[in-house]
Amino acid sequence: MPLQIEDFTNEVRGIVYSLKERQRQDPESYLVSDIRMDNPDDPDLPLQFVDLVQEGGGILGIALVGYTYVLEEMGIRFASLAGTSAGSINTILLAALGKPHERKSDKILRILANKDFSDFMDGGWDVRQLVGALASPSRIRKWFGGMLAAASNLNEVLFQDGLNPGNAFYQWMEGVLSGASMDTTEKLLTNMNDFPEAIRPQFQDAELAQLAIIAADITTETKVQFPRMSELYFAQPTTVHPAQFVRASMSIPLFFSPVRLDLTGLPRTSTGYSDRWSAADLGAGYYGPIPEEVLLVDGGIMSNFPIDVFHDWGGIPKRPTFGVRLGLERNDFNRIDSMLDIINACFEGARNIRDAETIQSSADFKEIIGFVDVGQHNWLNFSIDDDAKLDLFRRGAQAASDFLQRFDWKKYKQIRRQQLLTTGQDSTRALFAESNVLWRVGLHHDKKILSKLERCRKVGYQPAILWIDNEPANDFIELQSLQSLGIGHYTATTSQEASRVLDRHRIDLIVTDSNREGNPQAGLAYCQQLLQTRPAIPVILRSMTLADQRKHIQATYPNIVAQTGEIKELLRQVVLHLPEPQAVDS
Repeated sequence: MPLQIEDFTNEVRGIVYSLKERQRQDPESYLVSDIRMDNPDDPDLPLQFVDLVQEGGGILGIALVGYTYVLEEMGIRFASLAGTSAGSINTILLAALGKPHERKSDKILRILANKDFSDFMDGGWDVRQLVGALASPSRIRKWFGGMLAAASNLNEVLFQDGLNPGNAFYQWMEGVLSGASMDTTEKLLTNMNDFPEAIRPQFQDAELAQLAIIAADITTETKVQFPRMSELYFAQPTTVHPAQFVRASMSIPLFFSPVRLDLTGLPRTSTGYSDRWSAADLGAGYYGPIPEEVLLVDGGIMSNFPIDVFHDWGGIPKRPTFGVRLGLERNDFNRIDSMLDIINACFEGARNIRDAETIQSSADFKEIIGFVDVGQHNWLNFSIDDDAKLDLFRRGAQAASDFLQRFDWKKYKQIRRQQLLTTGQDSTRALFAESNVLWRVGLHHDKKILSKLERCRKVGYQPAILWIDNEPANDFIELQSLQSLGIGHYTATTSQEASRVLDRHRIDLIVTDSNREGNPQAGLAYCQQLLQTRPAIPVILRSMTLADQRKHIQATYPNIVAQTGEIKELLRQVVLHLPEPQAVDS
């Protein structure tokens, strides 16, 4: 009997139920992002937005669907998405099969439930025999069956560039995406950024959703990130069918034919085009002559797990980048008894070392990565049976549950803050130089901001603000950024302490959080008090949870600026609401 969606969901019903019970008992521990909105289907389970990177792994990619199914069941939605090889398949489906705030897992399961993955082996019956032998747990069958099957595939080995043309996969993927009306890159990126109006203010322009499908250009030795680098390979990048990116990313060398792209229609000899190949913003780093044709293969040979693709090395994110890996992290050694084992070990080591070094380079990566124990499943088993599909799905779901129970969003942000503090004094000074701060947050062209800061400097005026937060150490970046702009500050952790500071010092502006002293409305209550006692001092109220109330608050309390915590807008509002600078008496 064909598999149904319910066969998958029933397999993990207990995992999801147990996780939701834990969330209801301790909802604070399951907050994983500062970008969130009300969930129309479950008021106790807010929708939270994260970025997601998925590792490649052949047929093991079924486990990725189980992983993201549980994340969606827990109200987690995906903004930027990245993946390599099998990871690129689930990535593109999550990007295409609904709006960012919608669940896509049921649609993905409907597509995959009864898909015969052996259809992707479109090189003929002899190829299927060879792959079946190589995927066998029996060493005898692997060797003798493999030798016999290899002999029947001599034509492909000697005269073709892959055992399987890959046409069946491309046609399948093209049909799925076109059926969802996502037949161009432009349509796909527009869909990925179609956020509800209620949550759009929480995103900076630079933080809108991005797509990163990783492939390997073996002609110019370039790690390719689609669609960001599409202009190097396509004359009309916005019209490229996204299925082409995935087909390139999953082209396992020798197993699938590489994707061949003809570049003769591009301005290969023009200086402008060739300069783009070496431009720092694209990252190709290629300085040679542009070939007439390039070959693209599985991105996993260069980066099978691009966990750093969305990483902001100079700041603290409002949403984390979750990563999911297929297999436990280097928990066993390779057993090498044959030439085939040597070849496999060399390939695995070469393709994994770059990503392993990236993860080791920064402590925060270990906090955001989940690992799926794939057991004895073989990544080449494209003839996988129904029981194995369900088992991989369950393993992915269990891994997601384990990850959510250990992930600590507050701890992660603390790690990121500590990293900024320990980058060295020279690096910190450079990071918080005024010009760098304005550039980093996107205010370097804001004429109002630049003009007001210049007027303060000319008259020797240093504004002073009062910063109220129950954990001011968490606001190191914001306070250092303000200091770099010539704006001094006093800090207070309670409303009572703030009142004492106001009695003793000249304060030009107050920035207060909303939730403190165990009361989520403490900040707003203090603002109301200030309207009576100190009506001349402007107040900025910071809270992610007040995003939907901003218009109401500012209409009711005109002296209060409700702000959701995004640093660019915070700095802008602070500077704009400071009093006009006055000359300092000598």
